Amino acid sequence: MEKKANIPWNLWSDVSKSETWDDQPLQPFLLPQSLAPHEWKRFPEIDNAEIVLCDSTDSPDLFSNNRHLLHSEFIRWFCCTLRILNYSHKVDGKKWQGWHHIFSPNKSRRSSDRNPQINPNGTKNLLQVGTRGCAARTLCLNPGRHLLRIFCQSREHYYLTISSDTVFHIGDRMRVQDLMTSESERIEFFAEDVHRRLKTAINSLSTPNDLTDLRDFYQSYMPREIHSKKFCKLDRWRIHERFKAEFLDTAGKKCRENGRRALKIFFMSLESRGGDKTPGADDDTSPAAVKIQSFFRMLRAKKYLRLRQGNDREHEEVKRTLEEVLEAFDTKTMCQVVRNLVNGMGELGMYPCSSDFQNVLEIQKMRGTALVSPGNWVPMVRQNLMVRPGEIVFAALDLFVELPGYSLRCFDNDTSKEVFRAVNNVMPFHYKGNRTGFTVVGYGWTDEDRPATVNWTLHITTRRGSSQFLGEGQSQPLPSMTEDANPAIYELSNIYIPNYNNCLAKATLRVSRKCILSLRLKTSYPKAKITLRVSSTEIMIKEFSGVSAVFLPVVRLDCEVEYLIQGFVLEKSWPLTEDEWRCVQRAKSDLEERISSSGLSGNFVERRTLRAGDSLENPHWSLQILCDPDIIIELQEDVRRDLEMLETKLQWRSQDPGRSDRGKNLREEFRDKISIERCNFEFSEEEQATPPGDDEEIRTLSPPRDRRRLPPLDLPRQAPGTRGMLQEQIQKRTSLLKFEEKSRYLMQRLEMTLVKSLGMPIT
Repeated sequence: MEKKANIPWNLWSDVSKSETWDDQPLQPFLLPQSLAPHEWKRFPEIDNAEIVLCDSTDSPDLFSNNRHLLHSEFIRWFCCTLRILNYSHKVDGKKWQGWHHIFSPNKSRRSSDRNPQINPNGTKNLLQVGTRGCAARTLCLNPGRHLLRIFCQSREHYYLTISSDTVFHIGDRMRVQDLMTSESERIEFFAEDVHRRLKTAINSLSTPNDLTDLRDFYQSYMPREIHSKKFCKLDRWRIHERFKAEFLDTAGKKCRENGRRALKIFFMSLESRGGDKTPGADDDTSPAAVKIQSFFRMLRAKKYLRLRQGNDREHEEVKRTLEEVLEAFDTKTMCQVVRNLVNGMGELGMYPCSSDFQNVLEIQKMRGTALVSPGNWVPMVRQNLMVRPGEIVFAALDLFVELPGYSLRCFDNDTSKEVFRAVNNVMPFHYKGNRTGFTVVGYGWTDEDRPATVNWTLHITTRRGSSQFLGEGQSQPLPSMTEDANPAIYELSNIYIPNYNNCLAKATLRVSRKCILSLRLKTSYPKAKITLRVSSTEIMIKEFSGVSAVFLPVVRLDCEVEYLIQGFVLEKSWPLTEDEWRCVQRAKSDLEERISSSGLSGNFVERRTLRAGDSLENPHWSLQILCDPDIIIELQEDVRRDLEMLETKLQWRSQDPGRSDRGKNLREEFRDKISIERCNFEFSEEEQATPPGDDEEIRTLSPPRDRRRLPPLDLPRQAPGTRGMLQEQIQKRTSLLKFEEKSRYLMQRLEMTLVKSLGMPIT
């Protein structure tokens, strides 16, 4: 008898929970070589993938069966980034198939061990179609709102047609998120039915159909299964009291005080006429207290019934007030009342439409504009978000901008750790309340030739009814729309002048209030290793190193404190080209002239502000500060050391005006006296040139010899016989080189002679 093959994870049938999979050996998992997160690139095919939002009365629930996977951050990361593998390189000559090694859903169990398994036979998709021609499939959906994402893995052209018997929408992530901010059709139909019957009941006051329409209104917000045996009278009373409480609470926010009184008169239940006992009342209550409460309840009920059924002036006023309340309750407000009712009675499981709530989103939007220039880093959004103490906000952050490259990042201000992100957006994350909140930073870049202004939109997406982010220093959630949310950008830039202590930039910073801001230091040379240091007079605050650019997203500063921002070049990693050395010499000359002409006032600051579209000559550096618009920053380049040297020179000049000219003349005479012809000596370590690339010029760590003020000499100053000692060293070195060259020539001739005579090379 032939043994049946072991086929794990049948795609179209449910597997029993008693089946174990941990004992199966893991399959080989081939991955491309460069999969480090910082090396991943953004592909338009990922973000522009079409998403189908099916909004009808029939949909399935895709979340409850796989809810245990949401506990693993690795699974969420893997789901978001697996699509990018289709566009990666091949591995060992084998083509990478993006959906071949997808993980399988684990067994639902209460233990904390949720290790993902590898599925060698495919994925458990809702529907999978493989064809090379034409094919059609029918997908039946259960009631409710459902979110579908379609992946078309075709190397050639394809044509997709979707036919449905209900309304559905197709769009990218931004459009689908906007569509999901509205309630589902079942909730809207539920709310419209309640609103319609409420209007009928109000218009039927003091008419023969009053009690009939009132019963219909009471039944409109009751579940369909309310008359089944599993629901008792107490359940109906609880639903009625819950709806009345939510309705009165919402009316108190939208209507005047007399509106609440009119609603209490309207909500006179049929059981309240005879002063019946409230269902579920405690039998141990004192009989005297029960009698007293029943007496006053009876008096109030009689008064309300008289106002409800009468035809006098007070009755007309109550009816007119109820009509005003009805106008204030539009469909959106009634949907919120129904949502609160269903959520409050969720433990009974009587409302099937409660499953639609997990697919209804609340979006806090921020919009702004940014001026983009080719090759420059463009900051777009920076926002501080707060979470109420003791609450958890489950949110997703998405940045939408028409740029070929952008990135959105989120950092915990308390720990300075980054929230996990996939490619260029922040993954859904549970944000717990902390002391200083979270910082969201978004930036982009482009290689287009001309500057352009782009519009960007930030979506902070949460589930409706859940906790939301607060603004910094605010007690209310962020508004649903914030226009002109551009951050304040302070920028300082200048020419890099090499110096003895490898100082790249030095600036002082003061802020108007206690705040959290972001710093970025950028160099024009992409291979320069730099470090950025932020310190005060008492303590070192931040220090971070990088290549070409350093970004500090979270820097906490206090007011009335002067901070020192310093940048340094590490490991002599910024050599300059000949043109850059010329630029450095011009910058030195201009700086000396400006300092000399400024006098001793001490107010001179060499500062240049670099805007988008502008550029400095290489080599240059740029320091950017991002903060909230209401923060006032005083940023200036620190030239106090230069002013001290200037003061010393001016004091010498005032004491002896001709001292500077005599020094220059003596230096030129000394240089002419000891000048020699250039010899092919080996260069020192600082003079060695970096090997150029394909299109790169030769770079050196020291200026060319013809641009040095004095030739580098290793001779003691004012030593007797300097010229004679130098000539003697040159002669010894020249004779030694000639001897070595002659010996090398004789050895080559000897080797050639032996090869000809013996017929074999010498080893």
